[in-house]
Amino acid sequence: MKTLILIIAMTMVMSLQAYESDQHTVPDFELADVGVDISAFIYKQTALAVEKINRDLESLPLKIEQTQKRIQSDEALEKPMLMRELKKNLAADTARLKSIKTKNGVVAAVYDELGGTFTWEDQRDGVFGLPLSIIPYEKNIKDGQQITFVPKRRHTIYAFAGFHRLISPSYFVFCSSLKMFGVYFGVDKLGHMFNQGYEYYVKHHQGLSLDKVIEWGESTERGTYGTLVDGVYSNGDLAANFSGFHFYENLLNPVTIGDKTYSPILTIKEDSTVEFNTQNPIEEATFLAPFISQHLNEAINPSHYEKLQRLVVIKAVKNRCENVKRFYHLKDSQEIKALTDSMTLWHGKNYGHRNYELLRIDELCF
Repeated sequence: MKTLILIIAMTMVMSLQAYESDQHTVPDFELADVGVDISAFIYKQTALAVEKINRDLESLPLKIEQTQKRIQSDEALEKPMLMRELKKNLAADTARLKSIKTKNGVVAAVYDELGGTFTWEDQRDGVFGLPLSIIPYEKNIKDGQQITFVPKRRHTIYAFAGFHRLISPSYFVFCSSLKMFGVYFGVDKLGHMFNQGYEYYVKHHQGLSLDKVIEWGESTERGTYGTLVDGVYSNGDLAANFSGFHFYENLLNPVTIGDKTYSPILTIKEDSTVEFNTQNPIEEATFLAPFISQHLNEAINPSHYEKLQRLVVIKAVKNRCENVKRFYHLKDSQEIKALTDSMTLWHGKNYGHRNYELLRIDELCF
């Protein structure tokens, strides 16, 4: 009976969207920085999408022509099932060819190589407790250092919070933390970047203003990506969404992040083939660096909590203050206050940050 209940609970969790992590419960050691490694993976997947686009641009016109001829053949006319299959294939190939000749189609092709991968990584990590599979290190170790860290579930800031809910974040949807380009954040943020970031891109390019897209993102964080499921409104999640939007936007358009403008990652040639930008080539090792910032760290960019678990989490954070100050090298309240205040905007841009009743380190630990 217990096994059945566990299976049902796990199935429910995998259908939900909210994962939580804990950057207040910190390890006693430094994690290996895998910014270069995950950047290389994203670069490789983008290159794979480009390869598929160019291959299809070359092969699909002939394939479509051949399918059209088969549809008109006596064999197809005599076999209804074959006719249906041919027409289905023709529609799919025609749609694919039409799509990859457009900017949005190119971006969609890159998303196809990323979105599902990071959904699966979220589930491997948050549900099953397995290490990342997208980087080539055995036993979760790089250069003698651990890659990800997750505290025992009963030792997190959520350990005694959220039990008024059917699903508690402390036991079913809790993910590890990692370090990329010096920033410590939850694995779930990568899922937000490459899935919800793409949703932002699609909605914006369907005609929704960026402000309206951000409002939509806020509604999801109040809903199945956050508060509705586990009582947490994560500013870090929304920052990851916004950062991911800029990644997808930057594939074919220049984007400005802070005081720097980044050239498009890819270019579309006159014959519709796609290539990496040769005028301003991107560095594989730092591919993701512009999109990674302290906004993703939920200790530095704190969350809003539902009232029934807020008091429990406050106490848990206070109990971790000395470790938090040590791990993040924080010496005074003004330093962390200025840093946390700067999280209100993402490099000067609104991203949906909720700025009240946050569990701020400068207020709780100094």
